[in-house]
Amino acid sequence: MFAKILNDICNGIHIHSSIKGKSKIRMKKYIGLLLILFLLSYTTSIQAQCIVPSTNGYEVLITITPTSIIAPGSCPYGYNYNVAFTYDISFSGNNIPSGLWTLQAEIACGSQTNFFDLPNSGGSGSGVSVSNPYIHASDCNTATVESLQCNVINLQIHGPGIASQVVDCSPVSLPIELAEFTASVLSKQQVELHWKTYSEINNDFFTVLRSQNGTQWESIADIPGAGNSSTIKSYQTVDAKAYEGLSYYRLQQTDYDGSFAFSHIVPVFISDCSASPIHYIYSATDNTLEITACKEELATLRIITMQGNDVQYQLPILFSSDTQRIFSTHQLAKGVYQIQTTSGLTRFIIQ
Repeated sequence: MFAKILNDICNGIHIHSSIKGKSKIRMKKYIGLLLILFLLSYTTSIQAQCIVPSTNGYEVLITITPTSIIAPGSCPYGYNYNVAFTYDISFSGNNIPSGLWTLQAEIACGSQTNFFDLPNSGGSGSGVSVSNPYIHASDCNTATVESLQCNVINLQIHGPGIASQVVDCSPVSLPIELAEFTASVLSKQQVELHWKTYSEINNDFFTVLRSQNGTQWESIADIPGAGNSSTIKSYQTVDAKAYEGLSYYRLQQTDYDGSFAFSHIVPVFISDCSASPIHYIYSATDNTLEITACKEELATLRIITMQGNDVQYQLPILFSSDTQRIFSTHQLAKGVYQIQTTSGLTRFIIQ
């Protein structure tokens, strides 16, 4: 794909008539090199995503993105390295536990493995592997996730209703730079899908895919792409016949040459109260957190830190009903917290 674009652009470049012969050839080669670097700058990080169902009615969605290689600045005889990564772990469905029993992973970079732990109670954050393997090479200043072929992730998971198992969670890479992809419940039958791209190269069209189990997918819409673009583009569509209960959405992006790749997966839960959002009031004066939602939402309530720790059970309950709970927040340290239910996350800040 890049080779064709480069050839087309280089053939169209106008070099001033005063530059002739070998100088003109060298000029085109130099411009071609700059174009290669420009195009490569739009490649995106690889991302791994897995859905692990339980027999208890809930599912765990794990997203891991290797971001960079941690290595020394000088390595004439080789070097040890680790892999930096970000993660997002969320629970959906019914009977969501306070945490799993085991959640850890390995990133394989070629024949070498890099181990790391993940928070059993979920959440979002970043980390660095701890294996520190040695590689006999001198590229420590330029090593990347792609150059070391860190493209296989195996996840070990064990928890209530989930037998101890190793899940292949290998990353995928999109030939576009996807800024965001979200799914929002509009009503009991409608889900709005919205996504943005930072850049696109040879992007023919998007296909919006839907699934009830995370493994079998069906197409619900084809949306034309922008072809080639280096500006932010926004897209949206509505699934007018959305499934009740838990379902999943993802994008399939198809190039002009027919090649395609998939985006990350977005879960959606539609219930009798899906059209009724969660409302919360945090009072710094009274040190209270008031949460109002339907009964089904409150049954899955979790109050978690940005590190994924559930602190709900540390908070005294001042009032409780089917649709409202009021907590005392005296015991909470300053920071950012998340209110999590089946419909998603809402953040509040204690200053």
